[in-house]
Amino acid sequence: MSVSSGVTKTEFSEAVRRYNEIRQCADKRKLCHAPSTSMYFNRDGYVGACCFNRSQPYGQYPQQTIEDIWFGQPRRGLDEQMLSEALPHGCELCVSPLAADNFSNVNAVQFDRLDDPRVVPAAATRADGAAYPLQMEFELSNNCNLECVMCSGMFSSSIRKNREGLPPFPMCYDSGFVRQLRPFIPHLHSAKFYGGEPFMVQPYYEIWELMAELNPGIRLVVTTNATILNDRVKRLLEAMDFDLVLSIDSIVKETYEAIRINADYDSVMGHIDYFIDYAKRRGRTLTFAVCPMTLNALEMPALVEFCNERGIMIGFNTVEFPHELSMRNLPAESLAEIIDVYERFRPDGATTLHRHNFERFQGVLNMVRYWHGLRVKTEDSPFAKRLEQHLEDLDNASLEGKVARYMYLYLLGSGNEEAARAVLFEHFQVRSDDQAAILAYVEACIAVYGRINDWPPSRMQELQVKAKASLERYMETGGISLEYVLSSSPHSIVEYLVDA
Repeated sequence: MSVSSGVTKTEFSEAVRRYNEIRQCADKRKLCHAPSTSMYFNRDGYVGACCFNRSQPYGQYPQQTIEDIWFGQPRRGLDEQMLSEALPHGCELCVSPLAADNFSNVNAVQFDRLDDPRVVPAAATRADGAAYPLQMEFELSNNCNLECVMCSGMFSSSIRKNREGLPPFPMCYDSGFVRQLRPFIPHLHSAKFYGGEPFMVQPYYEIWELMAELNPGIRLVVTTNATILNDRVKRLLEAMDFDLVLSIDSIVKETYEAIRINADYDSVMGHIDYFIDYAKRRGRTLTFAVCPMTLNALEMPALVEFCNERGIMIGFNTVEFPHELSMRNLPAESLAEIIDVYERFRPDGATTLHRHNFERFQGVLNMVRYWHGLRVKTEDSPFAKRLEQHLEDLDNASLEGKVARYMYLYLLGSGNEEAARAVLFEHFQVRSDDQAAILAYVEACIAVYGRINDWPPSRMQELQVKAKASLERYMETGGISLEYVLSSSPHSIVEYLVDA
């Protein structure tokens, strides 16, 4: 199951039953329709079902052609796995919102409309009967001018250069890639563009030009940080119809600029006025994509009101990383205070947009309630109490001792775990993507967990083999960093290996 969810199979089955009650698609046997309808192109050339599942790619460009990737066995195999009773490997990020009844934040739900003939016509097929994709999602580059506090160098070139001190990622998408899109574009219902910052990604302009030529009625969606609105962008927007998603986390200047590093609040607010006018003139949707976290948690009601007053739809991302910014890791008392604020929020208005925005807000409330329940259980956890008793028996200078202290502080969510995590980084003193360091850390987590639960050596060896195999899969399909692994609950890393 999920690396970070802590959801049992029974709880998951019950969540899926509730989820299916609200779904709007033809075939609810499948947990997700992404593999049968959509292609996601990521920065490293890997092509998969969506931006969440990076562990089971369909293939990789330019090693394979787009045609071979879409019509190949890996994609069909992942589609078949969606008929099972559990989400496939790589789909773990959909588990927590499912379990919390935060269904609007389950990434899989966006693909249901592609299986709803009332919304999207059936896919075109080749002579052999194989269907073309209905949607493509592009995340071809991390080029970005911002250094948002919840982001990383994986998604921002500025962070990779300035915060992480690493060289730029190579660009693997060329004009040949754009040419290979030509036979697919006429059959697409929609195309989505992510960054980095999409208006800084040069290949996108070539793709947009080709789409204007071959499929002018295609639904285009761009997720932008709203900082770039030059003449070139305006000409593009006025030449085609775009649904726009603006990454806006606060309407309070101090909070906004503390989160969106390098952005100018006043300039962005001016751009929002332009985007509001554009959406009205063109009959398109304008949406705020919000990251609720510790820095802005109490501002969510005001953001909903702001959007309601201006005809803007709102959506909320689930922030689990970095650990210190996720509401998930606040003490139960702090989460209870947030729940109280959210429950007292009752916005005016009964339009479709008002209902949509309030439903999305209720999803966030459900998520916080779920996290609060987990935190209460953690703070009363017998495991945490047993771990506390073992701390004094461990050598604080050893890796196992350092991991045990981090695990304990992480479970408590006291705020002191950051210092313990820094100690672990200092211990390794290696590049963050070093496979040996990541494996050593996971093996230490297994050792601590096994000590607390009195596991025999054979049990721990079994999990170590699983850990090595799992890490090799991640490294083969885009990589994973030590920073990412250390941001995950060390307790639930082991639980994931137990369930795998």
